[in-house]
Amino acid sequence: MSLKNSYVTSDYVEWDTMLALIHKLYRNQEYRMSLLIGCGSFFGLRISDLLTLTWSMLLDSDSFIIIEKKTKKRREIKVNYGFQKHILDCYKKLNIKDKNEKCFISRKRTVYSVQRINNLFKEIKVKYNLKVEHFSTHSMRKTFGRKIVEAS
Repeated sequence: MSLKNSYVTSDYVEWDTMLALIHKLYRNQEYRMSLLIGCGSFFGLRISDLLTLTWSMLLDSDSFIIIEKKTKKRREIKVNYGFQKHILDCYKKLNIKDKNEKCFISRKRTVYSVQRINNLFKEIKVKYNLKVEHFSTHSMRKTFGRKIVEAS
């Protein structure tokens, strides 16, 4: 939620910059953030839907079905082979024991809030010197949309 009467926006991240960010986060042992930015940019899901993902959804097949929280639409998400390898690498590095566990949980073992993720994204923007003015959870969806438009 934003403040009343405030203007909230987000910007997309260049595809190559996003891929480099995923690799940098992974190298710096920020496995969940690397995976979150990857999932958001490769799947084009809203943050509310990303936070519902489990390891079994991502690892057990090359696609999964999700009912979008906002629109109630049914979507089949295909997982790119190269990204599937990244998911598996993150899974192993995080030493996950239960595949039914949500992917994006904090050290307190609760699913991240959207506000917390946006705060982490602000830190990531500064730490990795991202050349994007407004970097938020919606930036991943915009990055996905931009890639689709450029590909067609």
